[in-house]
Amino acid sequence: MVCLDCNEKKIAFFYPSYQLGGAELLYCRVADYLTKLNGWSAFIIDYEGGFLAKYACKNNIEIIVYNDGEKVSAKDIDVLIAPPSFIYRVCRSVELKSECKIIFWSIHPHNIESLLPFFIKIESHPRWYKKLIYKMFSGGEYFKIKSNLKFINDLKAICYMDRPNISENERLFDLKLDGSFVPVPVPVPVPVPVDVNVLGGVVCKKELLCDSYGITIMWLGRVEGFKINSIILIYKEILAAAKAGNKISFVVVGDGGDLDLLKEKVVTTPMVKVEYMGEVVGDELEYLLISQCDILIAMGTSALEGAKLGVK
Repeated sequence: MVCLDCNEKKIAFFYPSYQLGGAELLYCRVADYLTKLNGWSAFIIDYEGGFLAKYACKNNIEIIVYNDGEKVSAKDIDVLIAPPSFIYRVCRSVELKSECKIIFWSIHPHNIESLLPFFIKIESHPRWYKKLIYKMFSGGEYFKIKSNLKFINDLKAICYMDRPNISENERLFDLKLDGSFVPVPVPVPVPVPVDVNVLGGVVCKKELLCDSYGITIMWLGRVEGFKINSIILIYKEILAAAKAGNKISFVVVGDGGDLDLLKEKVVTTPMVKVEYMGEVVGDELEYLLISQCDILIAMGTSALEGAKLGVK
């Protein structure tokens, strides 16, 4: 159990994960910010050795260790933040006091939908088709999730990153939602655009081999799911642009379950040099974006990494 000064408000972020993603990084940054505010203590609930736990260790954020199949005790927590897809997991896996406030923060339009059967197989299909499949073949799970979404909406226990997060769920579940907006924050340590010299000598440990190979276009983000088709489409557009005689570097920054599949389809050609950098975070990522990237392509929270630095 967590024990701290009873005058402090204690807020915990619950998103156990071993992978680096936009949601994981977002929760870490907000927790880090809250630890610096008077009257607040922030906690991370994560696996031992999980991505959030590692971040917490480096930034002096308290960790509550979580294990699958076990109920973690967090009875001193005043506010718990979790994604809507964890609506069942919160009840099943976290022991909270009765006065604890639970807030579900939706930062992806399909986060709630991901709870439904067949989601992975049909996520790229039109909404009308998915709705039909869910209603007919989910065994009532569609209507159960719809009821729970309405319930937390009426309690004002859910907030959204932006309008698409609300509208997508309104259309999928035939609901009128009135959740509030909580935009995604990003740290901006210096004015933009940023000169590489302000980073105080920080360099990226992973050498970019195609540094001098024409213009450099970077993809930043997870390499899995529906994003694979987007990356492949970008690659095809780059190949078309290279036919005009322009040498182009295409650098994929990120990891994911479909990385091997992508490596089979997105390969180096005489005019397009392809590199896979894997995961790059923190100051190393900032250095890479500022010093090497001419054009950045990303989705969601990953796009903000470049925007805060003035990268186009």
